[in-house]
Amino acid sequence: FTDSHEQMEPALEAFKDTNNKLGMEGPQYFVTDNPKADALFFSAIFNTLHQQQQQLDDNPAPSEIPSFEEEFYARDEVKVLTTARSLLTWCLNTLCHLISFYL
Repeated sequence: FTDSHEQMEPALEAFKDTNNKLGMEGPQYFVTDNPKADALFFSAIFNTLHQQQQQLDDNPAPSEIPSFEEEFYARDEVKVLTTARSLLTWCLNTLCHLISFYL
């Protein structure tokens, strides 16, 4: 968002109210382009963000962090999509694959 907090607040409050009415918890993570400026604002609206941040603050990262590559994938399994066409093709193929589970 590039809008001011004041402009976002009604939409976020409506989202929060809908979550509450449906018995859903609020978000635990929120992505923003300006975390320092936005942290207090979003935490004030969504208590779940504040709770999640407290949990992260109370459990610091270990001193030795395994490399992402070692932990999650082998390099030969990675395919980098460099064009809009290749990304669209991948998305459509994935969607078709997912749909096939329900047919």
